Amino acid sequence: IEIYFNDGIINSGTQIHLIDMNGNQIINEITKAEIDKYQIPLNNFATGTYILNIISNGASYNSKIIIVK
Repeated sequence: IEIYFNDGIINSGTQIHLIDMNGNQIINEITKAEIDKYQIPLNNFATGTYILNIISNGASYNSKIIIVK
């Protein structure tokens, strides 16, 4: 999965969390520099539903990710 922001830049200090439906944080990253996209390889994740949470510039964005293999 590739994450892009509408303004084209993911700021330094952006928090990216991927959480499974049991509440376990699978990914807990903080970007260290401005980037144009963030990639999460999903091939090692089990089939299931996950919540992607992104916190940037004081705003929080959430999205449901469903992985089917």
